[in-house]
Amino acid sequence: VFPKFEVFFVGHEELLPRPTRIFLWIGQTVNAYWQFIVPGLAVLGVGVFYIFRDKKVQQALDRLWLKVPFLGVLISKSSLSRSFHTLSVLLHGGIPILEALKLSQEVAGNLVFKRCWGKVSEELENGRDFSAPLRDNPHIPQSEVQMLSLGERSGHLSMVLAKLSKHYEKELDYAIKSLLKFIEPALIICMGFLVGLIVMSLILPIF
Repeated sequence: VFPKFEVFFVGHEELLPRPTRIFLWIGQTVNAYWQFIVPGLAVLGVGVFYIFRDKKVQQALDRLWLKVPFLGVLISKSSLSRSFHTLSVLLHGGIPILEALKLSQEVAGNLVFKRCWGKVSEELENGRDFSAPLRDNPHIPQSEVQMLSLGERSGHLSMVLAKLSKHYEKELDYAIKSLLKFIEPALIICMGFLVGLIVMSLILPIF
C-alpha cells in the first residue's frame, strides 16, 4: 500500500507524522534490500532451527515454557496426561514397569517430564517406591502423588494412572477451550489496531 502513496510524500518527508515516516522507511528498506533480506531470513531460520535442536537449549526452553503463565499449565497437563495414559495401558497389559516407564518417557514431550520419568526409573532400580521421586516434582500435586502411592501399595497403580489421565484430559480440554476464547478476540483487537495504524499513517499527512 505505501509504495503507491509514496509519490505523494516525496519532498515533504520532514512534514510527515512519525508513523507515516516509519512505514515509509520500512517500505523503502524492503524494496531496496529485499535481495539481501530474503536470504538473510532463510539463513536465520536455519540457524534457529539447529540451535533449538541442541539438548541444552531444548532443556532451557522446556523449563522456560513451564514458567509461562497459562501456557506452562497446558504443557504440564498435556505431558502428564500422555505419560499417565501410556503407563496405565502398558501396565494393564502386563508390561514390566521399567520398560513401561521408558516408553512413557518418550511420549512426555517436555524434557523436564522426560527427566522426571527417567529419575523414577532410576529410583525403582534402586529399590525405592514409584511415587517417591514424584514428591519433589513441583508440577505434580501432592494429593495425586499420594493417590499413586496408595495405588502402588494396593496393586492398582494402573487404575489410578488411568483415572489421573482422564482427569488431566478433561482439564486440558477445558483449558484449551478457554484459551481459544481468549485468543480470538485478542487477534481481532491486534489486527484492528494494525489496520487502524496503517490507515492513520496514510490519512494523517492529508491534514
